[in-house]
Amino acid sequence: MTAIVGIQGNGWALLAADSMTTYDDKPYYAKGQEKIIKKGDYIFAFAGDAIAGNIATYLWHPPKYIKSIHIDSFMQSKVLPSLREVMADNGYYASKEDKESGFDALICLNGVIYECDHDYLWSRDDRNLYAIGSGGAVALGAIAAGGYTKSSIKSAEFAARRAIRISAEYNISVGGDIKVISQKRKEKPMPKVGNKKFPYTAKGKAAAKKAAYKMGEKMESKSMKAKEVKMGMKKMGKKK
Repeated sequence: MTAIVGIQGNGWALLAADSMTTYDDKPYYAKGQEKIIKKGDYIFAFAGDAIAGNIATYLWHPPKYIKSIHIDSFMQSKVLPSLREVMADNGYYASKEDKESGFDALICLNGVIYECDHDYLWSRDDRNLYAIGSGGAVALGAIAAGGYTKSSIKSAEFAARRAIRISAEYNISVGGDIKVISQKRKEKPMPKVGNKKFPYTAKGKAAAKKAAYKMGEKMESKSMKAKEVKMGMKKMGKKK
């Protein structure tokens, strides 16, 4: 079993996990067999059936992120079908008879965390905290109670590490070294299609895409102005 937590920031996200696995009440530690994997545009972590995590780690090639598609739609239409396909191709199905079988996963794409399971459904939470695994509930409570600075990745990393350590103290299936991987948003988010402003039509999609480019240009313009002001201040300082 395991303890995996995710913290969603503004334009960034991070995942943290312990490094111990168990089978028949025996603990296993193995360097190089990490619970959090960085692959292409993604970081992800699996809890539950070990075979599901192994398939995702070694055989899954998640699709490259297409920024012109809203990220929620991309997760639903591209990422999860891709994950379902590789699981089925390699003979993995959660048992309906065994209620303890199955997996939970945290998948991070473009600085956004999604919580998924063996039904291939995704969820996001505005409270910005996620946890999976047998020790996840304790770790989640530790983060919520201890708090962290929401604008700081370092503060979030400290909180995540502390939460995993606390979980290990109260759960015999959690232990070993703690690994943390963070991801910053690279692409400007595509405005969501399917609302009144951008209806789910060809025109709505085109309008959303145009809005995304405008938003990118606006952000770039602000950044350039900030640099110009900074350079101007430096020049004034040199003259003095």
